[in-house]
Amino acid sequence: MRTAAPHCLAVITRVGNEDIGRFIREQLVREGVSMRGVTPPDPEGLTAWSSLERWGKPFDLEELIRKSLPREEVRQAFREI
Repeated sequence: MRTAAPHCLAVITRVGNEDIGRFIREQLVREGVSMRGVTPPDPEGLTAWSSLERWGKPFDLEELIRKSLPREEVRQAFREI
């Protein structure tokens, strides 16, 4: 019998150092997701997030991402995974 190869789960993101950012980081750890692609919390930025209703209509949208992830940071994160 053949078994599936184990997979590593990872995410590449940047979060702020506020409640939503801390929640996201803590939840990723609880779910066993690799944190190598998650940058240290941005002390000055907020985490962009959206919460959706049952029908998919956004009813709450935080400040959009102030800083994008530099392309080289994304490439480096993929190399490390």
